[in-house]
Amino acid sequence: MSKSMLNYWLLHHPPDWEFMGFVRIDPDCSLGIITQNEHVVPMFVFKPEGEWGDSTPTSAKYPWVLFADGGDDSNYYLLFGQEKAAKECAEYYVNNDVVIDFIEDEYKGRKWQWQN
Repeated sequence: MSKSMLNYWLLHHPPDWEFMGFVRIDPDCSLGIITQNEHVVPMFVFKPEGEWGDSTPTSAKYPWVLFADGGDDSNYYLLFGQEKAAKECAEYYVNNDVVIDFIEDEYKGRKWQWQN
């Protein structure tokens, strides 16, 4: 794993962003880094102070963000109404043998949103 990319991922986010772990992603996503022949990105859970998000912004109904940091302006996220739900989703991806395709995959009917 690239030490510089790992430092970027873990050090440039605000301290209230909770690191949930690394998840495997589809190699065709053209993001993340390769480690042990797998493409991975870190996942974070956070609740922004104000409106946040490019594709679909946070709202009073969906204030929690599950953020997959692809690095260099290629990121994806899902919105949740509760912190617990966002963390359960993160744990599903972190703890299971799942490879995420951000373009095609859904989580309980929710499509991944692109974030610049």
